[in-house]
Amino acid sequence: MESQFPVKKGRQNTAFCGSSSGGLQSFFTVMSHPEIFSFGGCFSPVFLVYYPDELTSWIHTAIKDDKPFLYLYAGGAGEQEAALSGCTQAVHGILRECYPNEQLKLVIKPEQPHNESAWAHEFKSFLHMFLNN
Repeated sequence: MESQFPVKKGRQNTAFCGSSSGGLQSFFTVMSHPEIFSFGGCFSPVFLVYYPDELTSWIHTAIKDDKPFLYLYAGGAGEQEAALSGCTQAVHGILRECYPNEQLKLVIKPEQPHNESAWAHEFKSFLHMFLNN
C-alpha cells in the first residue's frame, strides 16, 4: 500500500479490518502483528469456530507490549448473528481481564443482521475513531 498509494506511513497510521471470517482474520492479524497495526476492526467475527479455552489461551499468549486498539462489532438479528454476537461478547470479556479497557470498544446492535449493509454503516464509526486517534 505504502509503495503504491500516497498514504501516511507507520504503525500509528495503519489499521486492518474485516467482516465475518474477515473479521476473525483481522483480529488474529492485528493481535499477531501489533508492530504493524495500531487499530483492528472486527465486524461480526466468527469466533464460534474456536473452543473458548483454546481462544482464551491464544489471546493470553498473543498479547504484546504494543497493544492495538480493537473495535469489536456484532449485530444480533437472526440465529447466526446472535450466535456471533454472544461469542464476540465472550471474547471482549476475556480481553477485559488482560487488556487495557481504553484499547477496546465493543458495539452490539441487536437489530442488525449479518450482512454488508450493517457492516458498512458500522465501518463509518470505526473509521472515524481510527482517523481521530
